[in-house]
Order: sequence, then C-alpha cells, then structure tokens
Amino acid sequence: MPGRLSVPQGRAAALPGRTCILNCASIADLEQQLKLSDEGCSRLAARCLDLEKEVQSYLAAHPQREMHTDSPTLLQPLLYFDASGFLRLGLLAAFLHEWGHILAYCLLLHSFPVIDVTMTGFCMRMDARARALQPGRLFWLAAAGPAVNFLLASICAVRLSQHAAIRVSAFWAANLLTGMFNCLPIPPLDGAQMASCLYSVWNSRKKLEGND
Repeated sequence: MPGRLSVPQGRAAALPGRTCILNCASIADLEQQLKLSDEGCSRLAARCLDLEKEVQSYLAAHPQREMHTDSPTLLQPLLYFDASGFLRLGLLAAFLHEWGHILAYCLLLHSFPVIDVTMTGFCMRMDARARALQPGRLFWLAAAGPAVNFLLASICAVRLSQHAAIRVSAFWAANLLTGMFNCLPIPPLDGAQMASCLYSVWNSRKKLEGND
C-alpha cells in the first residue's frame, strides 16, 4: 500500500532474536560479574579472619604486652548467614579503618600498639604514650582511620564513574558511612578526639596571641 513502510519478513523476524541474544549475553555477563564479586568478597573476608588470627597469635607470643580479648564467637555466625557479602564489606571497611590508626601509631611512636580483640574484630588501644602526644600529632593519629575510609570511598567513586558494579558501590557506601560515623564528635569516636585536639591547638594559639 502507498505510504506504508514495508520491512522484509526475514529482517523483521531476525530483530527480536538478535535482541534476545543481546539481552541473554548481558544477563550472563552480569551474573559472571556477581559471581566474581562474591568470590572476591569471600577471599577478602577469609583474609581478614586470617589476619585476626595472626594478631591473636602475635599477642599470645608476646605476653609482655597488655591484652584484652573477648571471644569473637559473634562474628562467625553472622558471616555464615551473610550470603550477600555486604556484612563482609562493612567489616572490611572497619578493618582497614583500624589499620589506618595502627600505621599512624607506628609512624608517630615507632612501635606497635596494643591491640584489643573484641567480639566483632579488633581495635587499637589508646595507651599513655599515644595520649601524651602533642595535640597536632594526636589529631593525625585520630584522623588516620577516617582518612583511610574516605580515600577508599574516593577510589570506589572513580571506579563507579567508569564501570558500575554492585559490590563496588556497596564498598563505597561502607567506607563512606564508616568514615562519617567515626567523625562524629561523640566519645569514644575519633571525631571527639579530633575536636578536642583542634580546640587545644586553637586555645594555645589564642594564649600566645594574648601574651604578645
């Protein structure tokens, strides 16, 4: 008929089939990415547990260091029922947060800190040597943990701008929330220590200006 666009039957029949093949390929690619992400999260979580065991072995081999440990029995069933892997990503963000404090302690005091093993992991103890640091250096010790989380969140944001992935977005959210939560000025969070150090620095400068 005039005015109508005719499409060959063979081509018209091939278009739905091609679309179906493309959709199936996209779904298969997504499933493969999810499988690889799950395997990667499982390996990271297993590595975190191995490192925690190494820390416990180190503390057991050095009885001269003070140690406070709780049985980490709560962590194991939670990881067992964490089929999605999101809990592992949150624990990994907290694990790297504490290592930020530990590395800052080693750089500032040239020794390894005392580690408290708790039911949900471990944390660095603020001993007398750390509290005796000048306010400026103590500020960086407290800020090292959130700084690691914000750095990892920035890296994940760059990765997401290039290629969207569920696990990367979850790890980005875990680091961002962990960093922001620890920056709250509420004891015993890092934000309270950072605010106290900033106030001490501001107060000392104010006294010096008053003396001048």
